[in-house]
Formats: sequence, structure tokens, C-alpha cells
Amino acid sequence: MKTFPAAAIWEIAEKHSESVEAVSDERDNGDGVWFELRAGWQIDDCHAVHEWTAKAARSALRGVRRCYCRGCQYLYLKQIGALTIIPH
Repeated sequence: MKTFPAAAIWEIAEKHSESVEAVSDERDNGDGVWFELRAGWQIDDCHAVHEWTAKAARSALRGVRRCYCRGCQYLYLKQIGALTIIPH
């Protein structure tokens, strides 16, 4: 049973738009709420927030911090166009 309306999930994502790239409300399927994080953000060495309730997800998003792993560094450089491919 959803106690948090789906529109509220999007409001949470908007509030955290600097770090959240995508949202998936899977509560109807029994898989909770997912917030995919943008490159350069993580929580507990993970690049997504997954919780069974929207309330728990909202709380977990407060723990999102900057990430400097190699994957995030690569994606960031790719996004700003700093990576070039040199032909052989």
C-alpha cells in the first residue's frame, strides 16, 4: 500500500536534483523506490538509493555525498567533453 503519493517522489527528486538523475517508483511491484545518482555522487559506495518506502528513501538521500571513484571521474570527464579518442 502506497502511503506516499507518487507525485511526492518526484518532488523529493527535484529537491535533490544536483545528485539525483533518475527515479523509479516500483512500490506497485513490491520493489520499493529507486533514485539513480548522477556521476560524482554516492551513498555507502553505491550509486543508487534503494529503499522500500518513500519516507526511508527521502531520509537516505540526506546521506548522499560526493564520489571520486574512477568510474565517476571518467563519466564526469566524458560529460564535459574532456575525453578525446585518438585514432590509431
